[in-house]
Amino acid sequence: MSVSCVPYYWATELSTAEQEQPLLRVSVYQCRSILNDLNKTLHLISQKAYEAKTIYASQLLIFPELFLSGYDLPYDKMLNISKQIITEQIMERIKQIAIKNSIALLISYPELISDDDQQTIYNSSCLVNSNGEILLNYRKTHLWGNNEKNIFSSGNDCYQLCELNSVKIGILICYDIEFPEPMRCLTLMGAQLILVPTALAKDIYNINVDITTKVIATRAMENHVWIAYSNFYGLYSKEESTLEYCGLSCIVGPDGKDLCRATDNNDKDELMTAELCPQHFKENLRGTPYLADRRTDMFQLIANTNMKFALPDNYSYH
Repeated sequence: MSVSCVPYYWATELSTAEQEQPLLRVSVYQCRSILNDLNKTLHLISQKAYEAKTIYASQLLIFPELFLSGYDLPYDKMLNISKQIITEQIMERIKQIAIKNSIALLISYPELISDDDQQTIYNSSCLVNSNGEILLNYRKTHLWGNNEKNIFSSGNDCYQLCELNSVKIGILICYDIEFPEPMRCLTLMGAQLILVPTALAKDIYNINVDITTKVIATRAMENHVWIAYSNFYGLYSKEESTLEYCGLSCIVGPDGKDLCRATDNNDKDELMTAELCPQHFKENLRGTPYLADRRTDMFQLIANTNMKFALPDNYSYH
């Protein structure tokens, strides 16, 4: 049986000049959630695309989970806005925003697939390049809680990569990245940057803050990749929703350290930018070649699809 060897991108011998050149300039946007208002949301996307390009010279801008619709909507309203996205050609308008501002955009939305009498909604993210071309459309594979599972169907393909400015990019959505396996699969395919739109709310145990500060850093470090993580912040109090999001959006380097991080403040939007530069991490990572030192001969149990865990009958998501 042949073994496939994938070189570390950061271990490639680069000239000093090449090491100093950023691979990509990335921006992450953190804001309050806008519920069920496509015109207002499109205006905000256009405004932030302009700012990211003209102020920060960004090449890629990332928005939070289900940004077009808002996250916390009941099924009927999520279905209606997913239909609107199609009938009003919203994705075409987003392509035009990307072209006008010469910037790639990651936009998350409820994706409606109609087949005969059956209507299926996916929690999806679409990466559009600066030419208005769709590079990747990813459907969330790990749905969190009963609300998501009652509204959305799970995607079944997390093994997708695309290239932007020669950087290999994968997408995971919120809960997906809290599992080590999807991230590792993308890394083994050669991913360098993982984009993670999220709608992570505060919780009574403060566990979600640990997700943004500890889990994201761990995923980046153990896989030697960059992660760009975009969340909402603040309390959205309306008839449809009383969720309070925990903010703390970030861009984390392959060494697990923050390149930039938003606050958990409830009073201002934040647009953050970082450059992905190989020289920042090359020496730090030489002492921890986790991917090369993996004992793959010992991991068969992970691939055992017959081993499943059952939750107690009285279990509820918090």
